[in-house]
Amino acid sequence: MEVAFRAAFARFAKLELDEDVYVDAARLRARGGLKLPDALHLACAQHHGCTALWTNDQRFGAAGDGLVRVLTP
Repeated sequence: MEVAFRAAFARFAKLELDEDVYVDAARLRARGGLKLPDALHLACAQHHGCTALWTNDQRFGAAGDGLVRVLTP
């Protein structure tokens, strides 16, 4: 199973987290009440111009300003 995960992760783009991303994440965390990992994911996606960020977390979707797409079961 680990081999499959490593193979999948090798295909993903790796985005840099510079100081601006951390500052934006802190703002998102304070404003939207996001947990730190969610705030970092959203700030990174916004900083790098991503067009969509998929989740099944309704609270995360509400903080995403249209970027976050919430999947429903």
